[in-house]
Amino acid sequence: MITGILHGGVMCNNFDKSLQFYTEVLGGRLMQRAERPDGARLAFISMGNNEIVELIWRPGLKPKPFGAGEPGYVGLNHLGLLVDDLDKTCDELQAKGIRFLEGPTPPRPGERRIAYFTDPDGNRIHLTALPK
Repeated sequence: MITGILHGGVMCNNFDKSLQFYTEVLGGRLMQRAERPDGARLAFISMGNNEIVELIWRPGLKPKPFGAGEPGYVGLNHLGLLVDDLDKTCDELQAKGIRFLEGPTPPRPGERRIAYFTDPDGNRIHLTALPK
């Protein structure tokens, strides 16, 4: 029986830049880093309790075509991260140079609040604050 999602894999064009982004900008904790015999580089980054982002770089990797993962295209649409205070988190990320594509949405009783931005490779990241 499936009991949860362990991790999501994110292909990256610049491994070091992505690793810095997910750890220093987003505050994730590097758990493990590895290089495989085929030259692939991997990093497992804890983003909270048991949620993990796996960064993957392979030699010869080509950037995704423009629009992949966007609405109307097949592929990863976004990586969702849970936050406790959306306004504070957005302010902290903006101070680190993050530009938001959407949000933060205004507070409404009983509704989630969201904000979207992208990582260095253009992958959309969706922040969500659950209603209190």
